[in-house]
Amino acid sequence: MKIADTHSHFYFPDFDGKRDDIHALDKAAGVDFQIQIGADEISTRAAIDLTKRFPDFYATIGIHPDDIPFIGKPSEYSVSGFENFTDTAKNVDQLFEVFEKLYLENKDKVVGFGETGFDFAQERNEELYEKQKDVFLRHVALARKYDKTLVIHSRDARNEMLNFFEDNFVKEKIKGVVHCFCEDLEFATLATERYGLYLGVGGILTYKGAGKIREAIAETPIEFLVTETDAPFLTPFNFRKKNSLNTSKYITEIIEKVAEIKGMDVEETAKILFENSKRCFGIK
Repeated sequence: MKIADTHSHFYFPDFDGKRDDIHALDKAAGVDFQIQIGADEISTRAAIDLTKRFPDFYATIGIHPDDIPFIGKPSEYSVSGFENFTDTAKNVDQLFEVFEKLYLENKDKVVGFGETGFDFAQERNEELYEKQKDVFLRHVALARKYDKTLVIHSRDARNEMLNFFEDNFVKEKIKGVVHCFCEDLEFATLATERYGLYLGVGGILTYKGAGKIREAIAETPIEFLVTETDAPFLTPFNFRKKNSLNTSKYITEIIEKVAEIKGMDVEETAKILFENSKRCFGIK
């Protein structure tokens, strides 16, 4: 079967000294392409660099909502090859100038913008909301300008996210994927049917406490689903027992779970999910 990983962070030091071996194992398992997701300036640059090392890799450009306070400060991440790098952008305006320049210099390998959105897992207040909303809108503007896919992050932000969709995605549709989908059927239905978004399905679907997610996936047309890892995090349940480091080859368990939930043949499920992933990001 052919497999797509639409959300990975292969630049994290968890993979240091193992990237070539892991990549070879992923390819042997059927992983056709991976998308490396930018989470700030440094990780975005690292994601793009990985596309030059591995021809089957693509990248996105963006800043994670949790990392907005670190703009112009040392990166929150330890990123391989960028340990001594200092951000060139000192504020939000400069950061998006950098992002646009990086896109124009790497158009053949950049397939989206983000991950971006709302995250209130640590705290919730009006000032934080306004900052995350402003940065989210800037990502949306770039995605629309260059007709690229928006990678959407939503954590403990159900109402804020649905309100944002209603305000910004109804009149003018945008290509996008709700990464690490963890919501219920109502959210899934609105995201897919009303706003035309894909749902990123990862390891959480296989966990014992994921009943509402499985219910949502069962009722959502499979044409709206794409596969992802969020590697090195969120290893699927069965592989988690053996290895906490998530890699793209473990998507096989996610595909099997989707097939089980929907009562479909595994190979047919894999084929549809792979084609969805290509279509979502415009990969030929």
